[in-house]
Amino acid sequence: MISIKSEIFTELSRVLQSLHIKVYDYYPDEIEQFPLVVYLEENNIPHEIIDNQEVTCELTYRVDIWSNASDSEVITAINAVFTKFGFRRLLCSDVPNVSGLKQKIIKFTGIVDKTTKLVHNN
Repeated sequence: MISIKSEIFTELSRVLQSLHIKVYDYYPDEIEQFPLVVYLEENNIPHEIIDNQEVTCELTYRVDIWSNASDSEVITAINAVFTKFGFRRLLCSDVPNVSGLKQKIIKFTGIVDKTTKLVHNN
């Protein structure tokens, strides 16, 4: 299994901190501030196996954003982080929410090389 979750989390945290936004890698029990950004690894499956060894892995990450105002700046910053790593945006969708908050889900996918940790897409 190949994981670069912590590297992405570190960069997301750094970039969003400049916007005064905290990133979580879990769903918090209480919302301290908006926007709320939650980052999760959604899928981690072998892509290429050689001699019974995993060489590349397909990773999918999910970012949930809840906000009470425009979220365009946050979405642009998140997209830039994943693009920098080499991931491709798979989905960016509004989620109906009866609470009056805006909710958006963004998914990113890429193939990661176990040795170099470089990300590419097929």
